[in-house]
Amino acid sequence: MHGTTIMRESHLYYKEDNQLRPVGSAADTLPAADLHSLVSIEKNSKAGFQEVLTKLYQEYALRRKEENAIKVHRKDVANEVPKDPVRLFLMFLIR
Repeated sequence: MHGTTIMRESHLYYKEDNQLRPVGSAADTLPAADLHSLVSIEKNSKAGFQEVLTKLYQEYALRRKEENAIKVHRKDVANEVPKDPVRLFLMFLIR
């Protein structure tokens, strides 16, 4: 059984003055249309990533609020004093 290997060319660029510059030899440059495509992909990726982060932080904030509400509720239930005198007396005896 033979495996298939797919190889693609790899080009490395860095962004300087809002332009993509190739790392390495100048012969590795891509056409202007491809560079423009890379810049638009970067913008779209940043926007999508920011949207995901915003939703994630909103979810964390909601969970914190819910957990704090549960803690307050548990604390109130634990410190609740029964109004029935018999139950109050029994609680006094148990402690």
